[in-house]
Amino acid sequence: MGFNFKSSVIVLFLVAVGILPKATAQETWEKCGFVAAEALLSADYPQEGTVGYFEEWIAERIARQPELNYRSSMTIPVIVHVIYYGEKAGSGANIPYGQVLSQIEVLNEDFNRMPNTNGYNNLDAGADIGITFCPATIAPDGSILDEPGVDRVDGGQLKWTMDQIQATLKPKTYWDPARYLNIWTVYMGTSRRDNVIGYAQFPSASGLDGLNDNGGLAATDGVVIDYRYFGSAEKGNFPNLVSPYDLGRVATHEVGHWLGLRHIWGDGGCGADDYCDDTPGADGPNYDCATHVSCGSRDMVENYMDYTTDACMNVFTQDQKARVIAVLSDSPRRKELLNSDVCEIPVTKRIASTQVNVYPNPTPDAIQVEISNPLEFETAPMYDLALYDPSGRQVLTATATLGAANEVDLGALPAGLYILRVSRADFSVHFKIIKAR
Repeated sequence: MGFNFKSSVIVLFLVAVGILPKATAQETWEKCGFVAAEALLSADYPQEGTVGYFEEWIAERIARQPELNYRSSMTIPVIVHVIYYGEKAGSGANIPYGQVLSQIEVLNEDFNRMPNTNGYNNLDAGADIGITFCPATIAPDGSILDEPGVDRVDGGQLKWTMDQIQATLKPKTYWDPARYLNIWTVYMGTSRRDNVIGYAQFPSASGLDGLNDNGGLAATDGVVIDYRYFGSAEKGNFPNLVSPYDLGRVATHEVGHWLGLRHIWGDGGCGADDYCDDTPGADGPNYDCATHVSCGSRDMVENYMDYTTDACMNVFTQDQKARVIAVLSDSPRRKELLNSDVCEIPVTKRIASTQVNVYPNPTPDAIQVEISNPLEFETAPMYDLALYDPSGRQVLTATATLGAANEVDLGALPAGLYILRVSRADFSVHFKIIKAR
């Protein structure tokens, strides 16, 4: 999937590759471009509705929280548009597949307050939001993706500014945001306003009480992250990642925005509000994990919606969870995502009277292979099983018996995509298998 387009835009190299500029007395650099992105959208598309409109809408939904259709299990399919410029797969901006999987794993740890991971905390206000992010396996045309969760696109240029991303890149590459959470990884531009490492589009609530009828911009809906800050250095050898934002928390922060969360300092001083009572007031962003006191209380530097480094982030609060659930219950596109089926993989194939079932898929450890044929009169005939990695290398062989539950252990294999062949002399079928972490 993808496209190639050329651009005559001249890009100035203002900073060295891989270096996040530091704030000085003369200039302020932003880790997150959410506010700038909102200003850009509001200026170009005033019919979308203002942030104030959104806050009025979400406050009413939170007030009737018990009435909302909260699901104990919520799954959001993810498609990562990997934007590169001629690099071979796995190098430069054309990031390795494992780097994408590591980021999805971090999202699941953080949004589920998962024990024994960096996403766990023991704060009373800490919340398990309960969202599972899965790599999409089905493309918009119905085909099965060779790399679940990934759409590689040669964008025809090296660097991207926010204006270019919004006006050109997103509209030409996005997949239906009612079926996919679109994430773009790019080499971001370095203009004064654009020197950020990620930004997201706020949920649209138009068509609902308190907002105008415009449904928002589907063509720009999603999250953008510089490829050097996407994924976790703890989960693989990904040399592109740049410390101290190399543990996947930039994506957690931006997906938080995409789900309706504000910066914990309310993008103002002590009088500004993030609309969450259990996040202490702050007079501005924090950039490190040290103890900071402002507005009469200790700042919650551990909160994912601050600007602190990845190592100390591990908190979403109960009030932040309430905002997210309100968005997923009522906001157009967000609520529809929960019914998307693009993470499913066909688990049954039939040739003549022989049927093969393979499950679970994706799997973290083992698959079951069941073969049935009501017209087969042989005594427990055997089938050959062979597993191949994406390069075509055979990594596992086994046998399966007709009518039995045949378990195939994948525990020793690295996470990724594999092809399973089930065959005998007159029969052969293939399945795509995802080995999860």
